[in-house]
Amino acid sequence: MFRADIQVPGREPYVRVGTLAITKATKHMKKITLPGGRSTSQLGLGCGPLHGGLLAAESRRLLDAAFEAGIRHFDVAPPYGLGLAEGVVGKAFAKRHAETTLTTKAGIARPRRPLLISTIRTVVKPVLGRIPGWYAAAHRVRETAAPSGYFDPQFVRRSFAESLARLGRERVDMFLLHEVEDAAVTPQLVALLKEFESSGLAAAVGVGTLRRQAEAIARRFPEIATVQQFKWNAFEAPLPNDAESLFIIHGAVGPALARAGEIFAADPEACSRWSAATDADLADPAVLADVLLGAAFAENPNGLVLFWSHHQARIRRAAAVASNQAIIEAGARLTRTLRAQQQGNVR
Repeated sequence: MFRADIQVPGREPYVRVGTLAITKATKHMKKITLPGGRSTSQLGLGCGPLHGGLLAAESRRLLDAAFEAGIRHFDVAPPYGLGLAEGVVGKAFAKRHAETTLTTKAGIARPRRPLLISTIRTVVKPVLGRIPGWYAAAHRVRETAAPSGYFDPQFVRRSFAESLARLGRERVDMFLLHEVEDAAVTPQLVALLKEFESSGLAAAVGVGTLRRQAEAIARRFPEIATVQQFKWNAFEAPLPNDAESLFIIHGAVGPALARAGEIFAADPEACSRWSAATDADLADPAVLADVLLGAAFAENPNGLVLFWSHHQARIRRAAAVASNQAIIEAGARLTRTLRAQQQGNVR
């Protein structure tokens, strides 16, 4: 069975699977081919947690750790990092254009006064965070500072131009409409995205939104469904068998961990059954998280799986999972077990 992290003096924690031990990055992470023809790592880093200003150096260390771990795809958007993430990524990989692939988006405005907001967050948050209601109030401020639902073609054009400038690139590998709803997609907007594609500004275009919205948009405008990004975890329906689309999935661990915890609390024997099915000690939250992430790689073998964390060690661990076929196969077994259970074939 899988075991949790084992501390070895003088070495980083590692995950043991049978007789296989992985310590940080490996050069064996699976590569996939993007719609534009470029090759990249199957694991991508979601760059929402990155910040500039006083935290720029810390964000750079996260990116360096990801690159060292073998991650080559980076997912950004104008509002990420309070509006500063694109600039951080652009500077970090200014001399590594050929080695990295990028996704950016449009549809949520870049926050106003990002440097000021970032500085206040860094300096004031540790103090105000102790005040009841602070986090809810801060969330409302962020929503006001970065309003969503901006899909006017002129806004999208300006937003993309600014993103390219901040990233320091003439083109990106994928450009997505961010949290777009089916009703907001117009023929004019579709024509603009196809213009980006035909001009070479974006190798591929698509949508990053709720799954049901992505599916609805794909039915109406398949020409911009080349890339579909949405949340997926092992408790959800299978991905479509669509060779024409690249799927980018995220959220494979957090929501599923919470769901598993609820199930284990209601049915303690479920943990034993799932552990037996996967040959993994799923009572250990770290092992369960690994297997859930492995399930995403198994479910989406030709697409991208996004992962994000504020911690370098967790990024390295995710890269280790992406390189570990035993964990990925255990994830596939867990997904099959859950689907059989949902269909009433097992308890």
